[in-house]
Amino acid sequence: MDKISVIIPIYKIKEEYLRACIESVQKQTYSNLEIILVDDGSPDQCGEICDEYQKADSRIVVIHQKNQGVSAARNHGIEEAAGTWIAFVDADDWIEPDMLEKALRKAENEQVDMVVWNLFYNLPDEQKVRHNYSKSITVKDPELLEKINLNFLRTISLNKNEIRIPTLESPTCHIFKSGIIKQHMIQYDTSLKQGEDKLFNYEYHMHIQSFAYINEPLYHYRQYMESTTHTFFAGNADTSTRILKKYYALEPRIKTDAKYRNTYNVRVGMIAYFLIGKYFLNPNNTLPGNKFQEFKALMRTEPWKSAIPQMDLREMSLSVNKVKFWMLKHGLHRGVFAYYRLTKLVKKLVRI
Repeated sequence: MDKISVIIPIYKIKEEYLRACIESVQKQTYSNLEIILVDDGSPDQCGEICDEYQKADSRIVVIHQKNQGVSAARNHGIEEAAGTWIAFVDADDWIEPDMLEKALRKAENEQVDMVVWNLFYNLPDEQKVRHNYSKSITVKDPELLEKINLNFLRTISLNKNEIRIPTLESPTCHIFKSGIIKQHMIQYDTSLKQGEDKLFNYEYHMHIQSFAYINEPLYHYRQYMESTTHTFFAGNADTSTRILKKYYALEPRIKTDAKYRNTYNVRVGMIAYFLIGKYFLNPNNTLPGNKFQEFKALMRTEPWKSAIPQMDLREMSLSVNKVKFWMLKHGLHRGVFAYYRLTKLVKKLVRI
């Protein structure tokens, strides 16, 4: 059976987390593995721990590099990967013992270009299954594949009939064909501090003819207070603008196909709303300035000023989502800010 290259980028990971991660890969029921540990210039004992495991397991390859970020670490791993398939695991997470066996069996039985599955959220005191699509599917029909890719590009569903698989957007919970990645020179964008994983996945999706989804949580995503996904990022607005421009440059059908263009427009609207909570009204945002006026100024720049007014919302089911998009489309920014504050208040009251 095919070899799977498992790439683990490593930087400043707690020893207990790192050991749990590496050992969960070592103990896989599928053993034809290449385990690539990329020490991204970690200033602690991570590099030494990697070397320790390499001495005891011939399947382990260790790469030591100067600190360049997670994207460069993953790219370096891809360059060195010798497997037919590539999987990514984050160094503070761990995987179920049969994850790779189930993924490869599905890939070979269904003859697909990619397999994706669900995950557990592991908090300090509880474990939850991520809300995902409700059944396992294999997608080979070009029309259905396009619909799912449009949903990915848009990041939300227009109606309840759409198939939405959130883990499609994750770098983990996948096996990718190494040949497709290398043939099309797909890389993680090292200029981005966030969103580079989704961009990588979307570019990969542009070159596949099929995939399978396993409706089973096989990956453990560790959530803890130190996680960068739960902290304020001062460059969020600028980075989001650059990411949207990169999607526009990457996907030629945005310029030539009305459904792709509107999908992109709705994505721009979704990211605008996302920024209200994650950046402008983030309680950890102590940067000087009037946040509402800054948001209005951002909406007067590209791609926001062209895309959002052109959103066609007719196919979107009547919902609170449609209300906020309608307000964004018509420039009712105070209404959108008030809507966000109201939803936050309601969620807070519900938790009491």
